Amino acid sequence: RTRAAAAAEARVFELSAEVLVKADISDLESLAHRTEVLVDGAKEVLREQTTAAARLLSRETTSTLEELARRAGEAEARLAESERTRMAADAEARRLWLALERLEAKCAASEVACVSVRADLEAVRASKVERTELAIATASSADEWQIA
Repeated sequence: RTRAAAAAEARVFELSAEVLVKADISDLESLAHRTEVLVDGAKEVLREQTTAAARLLSRETTSTLEELARRAGEAEARLAESERTRMAADAEARRLWLALERLEAKCAASEVACVSVRADLEAVRASKVERTELAIATASSADEWQIA
């Protein structure tokens, strides 16, 4: 009886250990399943957050690109206006340069005319002096002829 009791007790212990092991395995399988569900949930949340972050980043990038494009357009317009202003200034400078050249030509022509007028005046003076001297000489000769 002791032996049978000991054997029965060993069998109970063995069955208890087997039940405990099976319970542990079941608990571990349940824990593994719950962990898998949690991991899947975390993956889905991460996927959603990544998608949301990508959308937000895409909107911000698009907004930034649109702003940069707008600024580039404004800069291009300012550059075109600056180029038109430069071209107008160049045209005005050419017009003023041509006017200056015409004025210089007129000045040169005036100087030539002045030299010519001076030469004419000198010729008239010289002619007057000669006629005056001739008239004086003639008058002197006439006086001498009358005296004789």
